Amino acid sequence: MIAMKKSSIFIMMVLLLLMVGCSKQQGEQSPSQGAQAPSIETDTSSAQPSSDSEPHDSSSLSSEAEPLYQKLQEYSITIDGKSLGLGSQVGAFPWETTLEKRSADYWSMDGFDSFEITCEDGTIIQGLRGEGIKDENNGLITEISTSNPAYQTYRGACVGMSSADVLALYPEAVPAKADQTGYCFTDEGIGFKRIFFWVKDDVLTSIVIEDGIDG
Repeated sequence: MIAMKKSSIFIMMVLLLLMVGCSKQQGEQSPSQGAQAPSIETDTSSAQPSSDSEPHDSSSLSSEAEPLYQKLQEYSITIDGKSLGLGSQVGAFPWETTLEKRSADYWSMDGFDSFEITCEDGTIIQGLRGEGIKDENNGLITEISTSNPAYQTYRGACVGMSSADVLALYPEAVPAKADQTGYCFTDEGIGFKRIFFWVKDDVLTSIVIEDGIDG
């Protein structure tokens, strides 16, 4: 009797296991008949340029990239291949140029220690002396005036040119407000530096490069 019960229980357990196995097999789906394997989507939004980004303005960048020293070179004169311009100088006259000193004056007024050098060819250079310096050594040039046709401005203007040729080089120049006939070129973005082209009978007779506020 006990043996029959044990065999009945064993048979029931086997049937139960078979039923559980079948139910699991029916619940599972093969890749070909059931749900497809999930696809992996790639987010490419970060790799694409945003439509909100502004276009690159190369013209404005090139304008901003123009070095300040290049603008300052406008206010210089070339003497035998050497450039002499407004601003601080290193050493004493003639500052690596071929200019020769005829005379020099030094004075102090209104707290400024100044100098004026007259060269053999008539070129005049004015400036400020350094603190405690008795001459133009390491001085600051504030004005260059010349009538020598051998010297040229940064753009190539020289004494002897016609007014038309000067204005072709300096189309920004305007008539000078003075008792002489001439033209004035300036760049207000870098202070009060100016170039005066003085003309007589439609011919350029002198060039004055200066740094000041008087006009």
